[in-house]
Amino acid sequence: MYRDIEGEQSLNRNNGMRIEGPWVFGMIECTLQNDGSYKSGETRLFIVERRNADTLLPFIREHIEANSMIWSDDWPPYRKIGKGDNLLHEFVNHSERFITDHGVHTQNIERVWASLKHKIMRCMKGTFTDLLESHLHEFMWRSRQTGDVYDIFEKFSDQSSSQFPNILEHLKILIMHLILTIENFFID
Repeated sequence: MYRDIEGEQSLNRNNGMRIEGPWVFGMIECTLQNDGSYKSGETRLFIVERRNADTLLPFIREHIEANSMIWSDDWPPYRKIGKGDNLLHEFVNHSERFITDHGVHTQNIERVWASLKHKIMRCMKGTFTDLLESHLHEFMWRSRQTGDVYDIFEKFSDQSSSQFPNILEHLKILIMHLILTIENFFID
């Protein structure tokens, strides 16, 4: 298993122009398959104040199992990974190449950034900073789901009803009020 890690600023590329906002640090789990390919797994995203080693290394140590391999780019704060923390670290220097001779790359996390940016910047036309964390949680939840839209909806309703036992009853009441409001609108 390896983790592909990287940081982005508020999903920071807007036609080449830097935009202001919080930094988002991300990692994606990838597991080696029998055919030699890697399968992407769970994505984890965090809003961070800074992109320095003192900020990022605690996230890495807390969320990545010991003896896991980490693939990253050659960004200076990542150079401390693997020094006394039971993690293995390989990196790619993007000024030289995008994939090393040993197959190390950051394409999986780059795909995550592209998907997240598309969702937030294009589909939602941006978001407020105080809502960003909830969008990141939704994105991470969706990354763990499999199946078609109906399977995912069923998982969502099951998880919601177990976390909020009365939610279905409240939704039924809300729907009844909505139906009555619509009926009254057409009667008047």
